[in-house]
Amino acid sequence: MEKFRQEGSERGAVALLVAVFIAVLLAVVSFVVDLGKTWQEQRAIQAASDNAVFSAARVLRDTQVAANEDPLFVIDEAILETSVRNEADIIANSNDLLDSEFLAEKVKFISWNGSPVDPHNLPEVSPLVANAVYMRADRVQQSYFGRLFGVKNLYPHVYAIAGFTRETITETTPICMRPFGVENQNITDLAGGPEGEIQWGSTILTVGNHSPANWGKIDLDGNMSSGHAFEEAMQNGACDLDPVPFIGQAFSPGTGFGGSISQVFNDLYNSGIDEQRHWLIAGVDEFPNGNSGLVTVMNFYEVYLNALTIGNGNNWSAELLLLAQHDSPLNAVSETSRVVFGDRKLVQ
Repeated sequence: MEKFRQEGSERGAVALLVAVFIAVLLAVVSFVVDLGKTWQEQRAIQAASDNAVFSAARVLRDTQVAANEDPLFVIDEAILETSVRNEADIIANSNDLLDSEFLAEKVKFISWNGSPVDPHNLPEVSPLVANAVYMRADRVQQSYFGRLFGVKNLYPHVYAIAGFTRETITETTPICMRPFGVENQNITDLAGGPEGEIQWGSTILTVGNHSPANWGKIDLDGNMSSGHAFEEAMQNGACDLDPVPFIGQAFSPGTGFGGSISQVFNDLYNSGIDEQRHWLIAGVDEFPNGNSGLVTVMNFYEVYLNALTIGNGNNWSAELLLLAQHDSPLNAVSETSRVVFGDRKLVQ
């Protein structure tokens, strides 16, 4: 009898263990099924989110490129922000992301340096300077079998970032000298005397055929005395002078102008080429009467042909905007900045 009871007890224990094992196995299988479905859903919302931010980054990039290429194109920050978010919303919805799973107003504009990013630490910037778009999507996935064990839902979520490189490049170009000079006393007078200061960028020096003349031609290389050589040097600048002119150097003022000086100024002013109105000229001691004598360089001035008036006959008057004073032509350079945009890419 005792042997029979012992065998029955062992069978019961084995049955219990089998039952527990089956229960655990069912739980594991059910979670594997649920997790597999969740993983599948996560891949789906990841693909949808990637498409949404990739398209939104296109709107952001295209708008910034347009503004960079056309100075008259002004970006409205609020409109750009709305346009980018609307694009993300449209693409997300078309890829079966519901509004409840993705909020367009939570799209973030960030600055991206090309390196992997931490989605939990993304300082936002203005869309005017942003070069990446971030979004997060969340989905509630019903549990098929997990609910038997008290797990009703699973919550897959993803983030997606798409961006493009945006680099500002500054280029320098020399401001070439023109065979043209002004008497330095005129600059001193505009400053209010030897102790005064010129307001660079706003002070105007007027030159023209009024009397007494305060300007003259300077023969920078011995071959700019008159005619075509002078006109060409005025238009294109004397950029490769060797040796480089220096303060204290004496030059011949040359003779005549070949063509009309007013016509030379008119051609430069109406050329439509900014470089032909941006000059480096010499400030000299005094132009001699007649054709004899020399002028001595006292300063170099960076100027811009700001306005020109041509009247009847040979009457003309030009406004030179005084931009800066330089100790040497080598120091006279103009800086231009441009933004170079890279292609869009998903940030992994």
